[in-house]
Amino acid sequence: MLKRLSFVSTAFLATATCAAAVGTLSPAASAAPAGVDFGLHRQCIRTVSPSLPNFFEDIIDCPGTSYPTQRYWTTAVAIENLRSSGAGTCLGAGPSDQSVPINSAHGPILEHWTGNRERGYTVELKTDYRATRNPCAAPTFTWVPLMDNWVGGGPLPNPDRLFVRFATRLERQLSPGSGAAATGATRAFAGWSGQWKAVGPNGTIGVASLSIEVNYFVDPAWGKQPGTPTDVITYRRGGAFGYYVALNGARLVPYVGTSPGAPAKELSVNWSEIIRHVIAEKLFPEPVKGWGDADTATAAAFVGSEVYNPRVGTGGPMADLFIADFEEYSL
Repeated sequence: MLKRLSFVSTAFLATATCAAAVGTLSPAASAAPAGVDFGLHRQCIRTVSPSLPNFFEDIIDCPGTSYPTQRYWTTAVAIENLRSSGAGTCLGAGPSDQSVPINSAHGPILEHWTGNRERGYTVELKTDYRATRNPCAAPTFTWVPLMDNWVGGGPLPNPDRLFVRFATRLERQLSPGSGAAATGATRAFAGWSGQWKAVGPNGTIGVASLSIEVNYFVDPAWGKQPGTPTDVITYRRGGAFGYYVALNGARLVPYVGTSPGAPAKELSVNWSEIIRHVIAEKLFPEPVKGWGDADTATAAAFVGSEVYNPRVGTGGPMADLFIADFEEYSL
């Protein structure tokens, strides 16, 4: 579904420089509500593939069908393994994005909703390897999002008009020991993916597939890719027209971040300005036909967590992420 952040073992923070300015804390008064469920008032969520193993649905607020086919939140469990072949999908797990069952008594993934339709919901996304064995050969990366995706969600604003605001709280526990190889690592992120026409490395024009994740918490042991700008944790290009960048929210202005164990905090992500900033850093190509072109679109807006688990058996790390008041705006 989306690119996941690769683990890098170099020092987490580069030499300090000026932080990147990426917008304001609040949308303008003229901004219009957008997205599948403004404010999180519908407990209606599923994974991508009903015909494949580990399909999950939670449809309290979208009854009447065997599974929702429109106006639903999307979730996933993607477990990747560095020692496996191909795209890095975990050996012995289920299909991509449905690697293991959700809410299984013997699995590491919990998704739980509290609240109601009138007041709004809080969604808990928990990945817990403390008492659950790693389902794959270690080390693994377990990526779990709450996603407004253009397949069953939206409508989503164009990349130059998207603003997202949400409340979040994070609890996490690492394994005993010293260093990421023993303790593991966790992160929490807000993400965007989309497309536009761009000039590729060989000079031809095609539709670029692009994805950004802003890490609003990341364990220092996660690392930073060398040779990238100060606000960039990692960057990669897959083929001629595939691009991915992970940013460190602590290096952005306004600061986009929180700490494990802190009270719930409201965060704002001005994707319009962040996308322009990434283009200015020359990590993404410019849209050659402008923001109004028919091939320019937002594919998804999301929040989630990822856990790096170096352990084979139990005793691995845990990340417990809470999301409420998720609001998407069209600027």
